[in-house]
Amino acid sequence: LDRPGPQVIEFRRIVAEHDGLDELDLALTVTRTGEHGATPDDLSVEVLHGGTLVKSWQESSTRVGMSLRLPARLTLGQTHEFMIHYGIGPGREVQPHYVCMPKYRCDRFDLHVRFDSSRLPRIVQRVAGLFHADVTDPVAAASTTQPDAAGEAHATFRQLIPGMAYGLRWQH
Repeated sequence: LDRPGPQVIEFRRIVAEHDGLDELDLALTVTRTGEHGATPDDLSVEVLHGGTLVKSWQESSTRVGMSLRLPARLTLGQTHEFMIHYGIGPGREVQPHYVCMPKYRCDRFDLHVRFDSSRLPRIVQRVAGLFHADVTDPVAAASTTQPDAAGEAHATFRQLIPGMAYGLRWQH
């Protein structure tokens, strides 16, 4: 969040649950402040390694779906890593949180949020196992954490429950 527009670099390591896996169905939900969510045209997506983006589409008013073709078919139990860079245009603010809400099994989620050091939030909270709608609810359970000297907040989550939200939220 220390750039002209919000940026995300996502690194994933997956394990194939069946033979012949050659394409992944991905999605990113972006809720901008005071507006509807992002459309595929608002979101820049660049695959840094591990596959080829073959299409993107609007799944909902805030969610963009994407298909990532893998460089080779995977067999059951085989692992694969890929990295994607997402960007939103300059001057567009997003809701003050970043969460992972896995659709499938997720053993580990490491999140690093880098804030603009001249505009650090007054509070940063770790949220774990919340319903998606509760992420922005200040009453919903959360623990407080502090950005470090570089303006970065970090949280690690293990054994995430599919359909529940895990991540960080903040208030300026």
